[in-house]
Amino acid sequence: MEPNTNPEFVKEKIIEIVNKELSHSDESSISYGLQALKDIHLRSANIGWDITGQGNISNIYGFSAIAVLILLLACFNYMNLSTARSTLRAKEIGLRKTIGANRSKIIFQFLIESLIITVFAVIIAIISVEILLPLFNNIIGKSLTLYNFSGVNYLLIFIGLIILVSLMAGFYPAFVLSRFNASKVLKGNFSTASLQLFKKKGFQLRFRQIMVIIQLATTVGLIIAAIMINIQLGYVRNKGLGIQKEQLLSIENPWGENMLTRFKNMKNKLLISPNILGFSGACNVPGEDLNNRTGISIVGDIDDNSVSCALIGVDSEHFSVLEAEIIQGRDFIDNSLPEQKYCILNEAAAKAFNISESPIGIKFEGFFDDSTKRNIGVVKDIHYKSLHESVEPAVYFISEEEYPYYFTKMLIRVEPENFASTISFINDSWKEIAPEWPIKLNFISDRFESMYSTDKRVSKIIDVFTCLALFISLLGLFGLVAFVVGSRTKEIGIRKVLGAKIYQIFKILSAEFIVLTILANIIIWPVVYFIIERWLNNFVFTTNIKLWLFPMSGFLVFILVMLIVVFHVLKITRANPVEALKCE
Repeated sequence: MEPNTNPEFVKEKIIEIVNKELSHSDESSISYGLQALKDIHLRSANIGWDITGQGNISNIYGFSAIAVLILLLACFNYMNLSTARSTLRAKEIGLRKTIGANRSKIIFQFLIESLIITVFAVIIAIISVEILLPLFNNIIGKSLTLYNFSGVNYLLIFIGLIILVSLMAGFYPAFVLSRFNASKVLKGNFSTASLQLFKKKGFQLRFRQIMVIIQLATTVGLIIAAIMINIQLGYVRNKGLGIQKEQLLSIENPWGENMLTRFKNMKNKLLISPNILGFSGACNVPGEDLNNRTGISIVGDIDDNSVSCALIGVDSEHFSVLEAEIIQGRDFIDNSLPEQKYCILNEAAAKAFNISESPIGIKFEGFFDDSTKRNIGVVKDIHYKSLHESVEPAVYFISEEEYPYYFTKMLIRVEPENFASTISFINDSWKEIAPEWPIKLNFISDRFESMYSTDKRVSKIIDVFTCLALFISLLGLFGLVAFVVGSRTKEIGIRKVLGAKIYQIFKILSAEFIVLTILANIIIWPVVYFIIERWLNNFVFTTNIKLWLFPMSGFLVFILVMLIVVFHVLKITRANPVEALKCE
């Protein structure tokens, strides 16, 4: 389109022209939508029959949000450890203030320190990315390089990110440390506690504790999400598809005058082999979109209610080769002309026509050849697409010379033994019968696996993010506990001298972290439940949210936190209390 053209205006003109050319009086009978070319890849998740290899912008947003969370966890670690270790720099700040440094200069000093650390972190990050990128590309199925992100715009974004992270990580420590009173600091009479947000009846909550809660909550949430994603993907991979997909192959039958002859010759050739258990033809096979739909209605229906159904031309061996189950009535007997007057519905179609109780013998019309067909059976729903989508109503009929679709697909069920030689036999047979066409042989199981390739990549990336978040949270907590325990060395020494046991000291030091872990779980559980529920809505067929995951994940993080506390308690209680008490 010309620049500054209104896409809605163009869309309406296209509809107007097409309806005029097709002599439609109703302008809504044909409709079109316009999409920017650059939006096709990431913003076409809900568009059927579009180009392949699409991405999903929702995954990009999700991964970006998790990446920001992990960056925040690292920033929180820096804030926590900087404020916790403020006693080590208290005299420095007091002396600086005494000789004339104002608060803004001290804040600037700490922000510069944060900036320097961030710059070094970025250098390490770039080296790490260069080393780990091949592994990451293998997980996501892409071929990214650092050189994809060259140019002035990316450089500006990069610099902006460095400054933002420096401010985010350094501002709060700078704010807390710069407010120390110089005289109190030099006299040794001051408090290093972080900003107090809440205090009531002996209970107080500080900003540093809030950051610990967010760290632990994020970790618990990611663990729950990672396990739940793997459970759902395992469910969809193992759920019955209405067929036995293993050892089932399909061959593309190229369109043309000889396609029916080619089909019959391949059938006669392959069935000679004892390793070929069955051979069938169809215009659609499981693992692909159904591309042949029309409105089907019951003959004599006074309301003339039609149901949009997929029309699937098959031969009489189709359901036996698929190992699909006929749950009512009978299967097709042969491919004769009498059998071509019959049809078989799937469960979804029987429900859509509201005839699930007594579907046998009902006549249907609306077929492309203007024929009527009597229903002789109902087949258990066969999934042609992933479990992200529901099974649509389908009508199966005998398709051969009287119908224009023939068999664009050949289905072959093979013995699991001698598999390599069987595939070789199929390839050789095709070269003999159709040398002008390269064979397009597909495994039905592979087709279904490919449908969940994005989901599996998402699962792997979430697993990596979860491990990274857990590592960063526990690393920060390790440092924080180490400092908290270290700052109470004299207190612990006195308690030991007075006869305190190790478990009593552990109880005192762990109380705060137990409360913080419990609060983190209480906060994150409803949030992650809502997120998982929304994600499961992407699937039509889902497992239940496993409620046991919530306490299990919370307990796992709780145990890890307690192990960190135990480690530091044992380390300090093994030391000689005299060393802690005899001098500063």
